[in-house]
Amino acid sequence: MYDNRYLSALATVLRGSALPYGYTLTVWTSGMMLTHERGLPSVGEVFLFMVGAIAGFALLGLVVRLIGALPFEPSYGVLRRTGMIQLLAVSGALGGATLVALIRSGVAWPFGAFVATATYLELATFDLTLEAH
Repeated sequence: MYDNRYLSALATVLRGSALPYGYTLTVWTSGMMLTHERGLPSVGEVFLFMVGAIAGFALLGLVVRLIGALPFEPSYGVLRRTGMIQLLAVSGALGGATLVALIRSGVAWPFGAFVATATYLELATFDLTLEAH
């Protein structure tokens, strides 16, 4: 069967992958929803999608920096519960991107990525906050 080293290594991989996994689901599903509503993006729209995602991440990073908030190290159990489910965070981000996809303008590409990114990060933070206290 499995020895303890393997299971410990699996626990480490899951802990490190949980939040990036949720964000990967967010980006992929949001991009697909935009593609479904808007059609295949042009090369420029792909870059605008990327810029929107970066802007969402950067804005939240700037807020945290200006406020002076410091990260904390949640326990393994908290990260596991928060990171592995993420239904609220990914669904909320996809819902936001779906609404933006209905905008009949090229602005939907960067704004959709921005909304998906910011919504995912905010809801994942909310979930982590609830689990950690």
